[in-house]
Amino acid sequence: MNVDEPARQALFIGVGRAALGAGLLLAPRTLGRVLFRARVENQAQVALRLFAGREIALGLGAALAARRGGPGLRGWVEAGAVADAADVAAMVLAPPVTLRPATRLVGAVAGTSATAWALRTTDRLADGGTAA
Repeated sequence: MNVDEPARQALFIGVGRAALGAGLLLAPRTLGRVLFRARVENQAQVALRLFAGREIALGLGAALAARRGGPGLRGWVEAGAVADAADVAAMVLAPPVTLRPATRLVGAVAGTSATAWALRTTDRLADGGTAA
């Protein structure tokens, strides 16, 4: 793995996370319908927008730290790992009728993969945002 690869990966993941958050913020009913079996009611839209804010903040924080190459990228990656691990737990613990099986599987695999990548990568991230 070359010196800048973890920072590039963090930038890519951060941009994707922020884009997901923006989509959920702007269209919670539409994207929520993809995730859930039923119509997304007002309360669920609020919850999805709360989730959106978290995704935008974590994504932009990681992306900006990766681009700037300054201190703090490791912290953003670790914060994202905590959020992704919580998402995996939420998907696994959700009642069977709440999520489509494919959504549960894809979400759990994506969240677990992101968490594993972050845990593997944090030791390679120096305070300057590049591999140590």
